[in-house]
Amino acid sequence: LVLKLSDKNTKITGRYSDDGDVLWLIHSGSAAGFELTASKAELTLKSDVDSDTYKEGLPRFAVFVDDMLICDDVTGTEGKKIAVLDSDNEKTVSVKIIHLSEAQSGAVGIVALEAESEAVDPVKPLPDKKYSIEFIGDSITCAYGVEGEFGDTFSTATENFTKSYAYLTAKALNA
Repeated sequence: LVLKLSDKNTKITGRYSDDGDVLWLIHSGSAAGFELTASKAELTLKSDVDSDTYKEGLPRFAVFVDDMLICDDVTGTEGKKIAVLDSDNEKTVSVKIIHLSEAQSGAVGIVALEAESEAVDPVKPLPDKKYSIEFIGDSITCAYGVEGEFGDTFSTATENFTKSYAYLTAKALNA
């Protein structure tokens, strides 16, 4: 079963674009979250840029399953497959994909979710939170260099939105 993620079956946070084939997470902190009922599942992610386009790093992303980090990586136009569920029995988990680096480094595209499921609706959006917060800022708001050493030059490898004050504040307020 190949599923297309969209704003109909996925809770999308932040700036995004859906071209009909790919759900693009554009800005740092943009995320797609859903509840998945399946026994096995694999995400395919890709970028709108490749290593020949942007030398300082490809778009960095994180994938969480039941709030546990299962993947922190970068992707290019060739795409990347990430196993999010591998069980003998069907179960329900929450899955969240977050764009960790800045938009200037490219967007993270969710191409497909392949799943083995008997559920009528195997993918449902995560519920809305009571509060919403929009942070407006610059590279520091995006966690520029948060994992770097003093004097490092720009690289997506040193950006991690989940360590930004914006993300930590929203998490602390359950927003």
